[in-house]
Amino acid sequence: MLPSNGTFYFAIRALDDVGNEGEVSNIAQTTILAAVPVLPTTGLHVWQYIVLVAAAIVLALVLLGALIGLCKFYKKQKMFTKVVPFTSAQTQTVVSYSNSYSTA
Repeated sequence: MLPSNGTFYFAIRALDDVGNEGEVSNIAQTTILAAVPVLPTTGLHVWQYIVLVAAAIVLALVLLGALIGLCKFYKKQKMFTKVVPFTSAQTQTVVSYSNSYSTA
């Protein structure tokens, strides 16, 4: 196994069945660089975070304005009422009338 970085040279020399050696071939070289680790990305750029934060602030202000507007509207319409329990002293007497006529 080759080291992770460096320059390496290669050559070939032929050898026959009797043991005769040929000349060295042309020398080839290659350079292996150290592997650069790829850093994981977060997926969003800084400007995208800024846009998201600004949109969240605008949304919060719109919702707050709507809530304040609804409170003012309901207060103006007097829709906020105080609930008072009903007691027997507050009952009303129902008067019944008769539809019969007397003939005299």
